[in-house]
Amino acid sequence: MFTYDAQNRVTQFGSTSYTAWDSLGRPIAGTVRAGAGISVSLSYDNAARKTTLTLGGNPASATVTTFDANGNSIGITNQQTGTTAVTTVHSTTTVCQ
Repeated sequence: MFTYDAQNRVTQFGSTSYTAWDSLGRPIAGTVRAGAGISVSLSYDNAARKTTLTLGGNPASATVTTFDANGNSIGITNQQTGTTAVTTVHSTTTVCQ
């Protein structure tokens, strides 16, 4: 379920409520399950791809997405644990794991 404001910015997606946006209207801050008080922040690279998702808490948890030269997501790293999930994309755009 998506909810939008008068500027056509997403304000709600599932249990996440967004409260701040960048100059392009992309969400950059909010809360997950408002009653739980878990903060969320997002950042984007110059190609408008979401690169970092941070969930507040004690301790905070951040994931960083990396991309190949073609813009395919090739890795997601949990900054807290150092665990990385890697995806390989063949030249035929077949996704393998």
